[in-house]
Amino acid sequence: MRWLELRLGAVGERAVPGLVASLQALQPYGLSLEVEEVDDGNGVAPLAELDAPRLRVLMIEAPGLGDAAAENIADNPKLTGLRRLSLAGSGLTSAGAKALAGAAHLASLGALDLANNKPGDAGLRALLQSPHLGRLTKLSLAHCGLGPKAAQLLAQSNAVGRLTTLELGGNRLTAAGRAALAASPHLGEAVKRALPD
Repeated sequence: MRWLELRLGAVGERAVPGLVASLQALQPYGLSLEVEEVDDGNGVAPLAELDAPRLRVLMIEAPGLGDAAAENIADNPKLTGLRRLSLAGSGLTSAGAKALAGAAHLASLGALDLANNKPGDAGLRALLQSPHLGRLTKLSLAHCGLGPKAAQLLAQSNAVGRLTTLELGGNRLTAAGRAALAASPHLGEAVKRALPD
């Protein structure tokens, strides 16, 4: 199976193991999981047990899942095949960003979408300093409440040198932050041209 898209009304702790077992049987290439409501924080714990070696794309959009989902993905060494991960709009904070940054099995990740979350400067710093996320070419941090300090972190980081896409729209970068990004010796010219005004 190539792609599986699931839209669920609510997921509780008891429902997720069956869902994970079904996913393991199907072995999709890509999975998009949209959950309208999460009954409890433990409902995503089985993500840490998901054995899906063919899974290349994982997109989770669910309010309240962010940090728990990131931590469980980070705790699952069986997800070594992931190339694209999206936790956009899931309530992820610096704790979730730090968990992803520390996951050695995510070393093949090429695209990371954390838009509409609150990773903060500490979470951004962890992502940029991660020894495991060096293959990222696409990073979305749009609408993450980032300010000029985040722009400085990005501008000064060697880690952004491989990026072909950096989405920062909807943040509070200020003129000083935008100037730092424009002057960065690490960001490519095409990425600089696409930055928000």
